[in-house]
Amino acid sequence: MEKAGLYIHIPFCVQKCLYCDFLSFSGRFQYAKQYADQVCREIEFKKDWGKKLEFDSVFIGGGTPSSIEPEWIAQILNKARTVFSFAPDSEITIEVNPGTLSQAKLKAYSEMGINRVSMGMQSTSDRLLHSIGRVHSKEEGIHCALTLAQYFTNRNIDLISGIPGIDGEQPQTMAELQEDLAFITAMQVPHVSIYSMITEPGTPLYQLTQENKVIACDDELERQMYHHIREYLILNGYDHYEVSNFARPGYVCKHNMKYWQGSPYLGIGLGSASFLPWDHNSDTYVRSTNETDLMKYLDQVEFAPKEEILIPLDERRCEYMMLGFRRIKGPDPELYQSLFQQDLYKDFDSHLSYLHTMEYIRSDLSLTKKGMDYANHIFEMFV
Repeated sequence: MEKAGLYIHIPFCVQKCLYCDFLSFSGRFQYAKQYADQVCREIEFKKDWGKKLEFDSVFIGGGTPSSIEPEWIAQILNKARTVFSFAPDSEITIEVNPGTLSQAKLKAYSEMGINRVSMGMQSTSDRLLHSIGRVHSKEEGIHCALTLAQYFTNRNIDLISGIPGIDGEQPQTMAELQEDLAFITAMQVPHVSIYSMITEPGTPLYQLTQENKVIACDDELERQMYHHIREYLILNGYDHYEVSNFARPGYVCKHNMKYWQGSPYLGIGLGSASFLPWDHNSDTYVRSTNETDLMKYLDQVEFAPKEEILIPLDERRCEYMMLGFRRIKGPDPELYQSLFQQDLYKDFDSHLSYLHTMEYIRSDLSLTKKGMDYANHIFEMFV
């Protein structure tokens, strides 16, 4: 039975952050129990995938899953365990935010079999947290990180670099970033994800930018921050295994590796995406997206996807290369051979020659320091 990932979306938040373009909304908690019931119905509707796939990673994301009652998370997880096949060593992750987390919730997550927690801390600076619309303070973030460590060994903390100055504030400084990094290492957090702030159209941050109320972080400073993050964390025992992700030995995120290695995954819940084999042709995959309107989702009976796109073999190969270069080690030629029964070096000879000439990659396909700086250009080559 093929190994796969299972993603479960919880769209509820206390407050929408200024930069967030994920499918989520503030409030509307009056629908949370109804939503949990509907997610269980969707799991039952898609029970046939339990006969075809074995899930060895589960990711409960959002939104802010910790903003709803733990009993509803348990209800969904119990239903998934009943209907689908879970591997004995499954990694089961839940996303949480300090402003909605408590010791009681962490205890409940542990008791329901969740074994990994990813906390969106984003910064240890009160001024930056306030400016980007976070609902927690530095003190709350630190307290939650300490409490989290009491219940979970396998845990991740999200941070943001390159935070702009918003509505009168100055952009993030190198000293503030270093304070974040020092906190991570002092806490011995085994996994950290650090994302560079991106201004996405349709977000409040984008609107503020259009109104000239945002001071962007200097490009050169952002680049210096990225290299400082990498050098500091490697020096402190982390492996930089993906463009934005660092892990101590044994703590690489199994679920995220599904995306970067072209593995199948099933999405459950509002707006969730799936990447699954097409029944008529195992070489062709289907990328589908669930209904994105909450009220329409709650009324669904047959859970027809909002959108479906066939991904033929040639496109899958290119996508594998693009996602593979998100990993610092680069695409895996042996995995490519296993997936496509083709030679990676022959299929992409001209691409790889160019990347070598530009000194973006080494002979083993791993990214150079220069390649990391031009990662977006590399990704675009395979689109």
